[in-house]
Amino acid sequence: MNRGLPAHPSRAMARDWAPPPLRSKARKRWLRRMVRLVLVTAAIVLTSALLDTCWSLLHSDRAFSVQHIEVVGLRHHQAAPLLDALRDLRGQNLLELKPSEVSERLSAFPWLKGFLCRKHLPDTLIVEAQESDVLCAVNAKQGVLEINGEGASWPAVRGVAGVFTLSNLDPGDLEVQALIAQMLRLGLAGQVTAIASAGAGGGYLLTTSDHWKLIVSGSDFPDQWRRFLASKNWVAAYEPDRRTLDVRWADKVVLGPPETPEASPPATAGDDKGGTQHG
Repeated sequence: MNRGLPAHPSRAMARDWAPPPLRSKARKRWLRRMVRLVLVTAAIVLTSALLDTCWSLLHSDRAFSVQHIEVVGLRHHQAAPLLDALRDLRGQNLLELKPSEVSERLSAFPWLKGFLCRKHLPDTLIVEAQESDVLCAVNAKQGVLEINGEGASWPAVRGVAGVFTLSNLDPGDLEVQALIAQMLRLGLAGQVTAIASAGAGGGYLLTTSDHWKLIVSGSDFPDQWRRFLASKNWVAAYEPDRRTLDVRWADKVVLGPPETPEASPPATAGDDKGGTQHG
């Protein structure tokens, strides 16, 4: 019986009684782990600092400044106005250039539906433009304008003729454009020639190619056009001097006042066509 040691030593006592070689190996393993941890941490810090330095150099290097700007994707419009608007971006760092800076300069073009910026290193900015769809062209006080049916209007491309003539109406008015869209769906281009305000009572005054005048509202235009077609022959037969019809009402067509013929200018002494004084 061993009287120098306790019968059941604790773990702490067992470690104290561990042979010296075991304690030495554990200490070496701990040292190796600490060295690896220090090396990995140092590598991470060094890599982060290096990347930050490289990023700062790229953003400050004039080798990446914008030198060339290209606009692609246009079908109907010229790229020159867009390039003029983007001209002041030359010299800015391509990597730091934000799409919002391009958007601010292109917002002045209502026919531009959207765009996509592409950066080609080291110095080229490419703007891929998307044009808005054109509903039709109209003749307005400002000239021939194109409209898109969504409340935007802009000068038409050279050579485009207006389908309707607008009088005292804003071509960019969304309700006016909605009325035009309904007329186009009915195939009335060429049949309706002019659109004007109907006055204080509201509505619109349409003029047709065969000299009828219709007072219509901006909604349910197809029904109003059908009422006009159903009544025009009767009006032409029995009220031939009434060429203005109010078709805004669901159950009736209101005839406008008779049209008075324009008075002929008085004849002057030199207007006789009987020959000269001596025959």
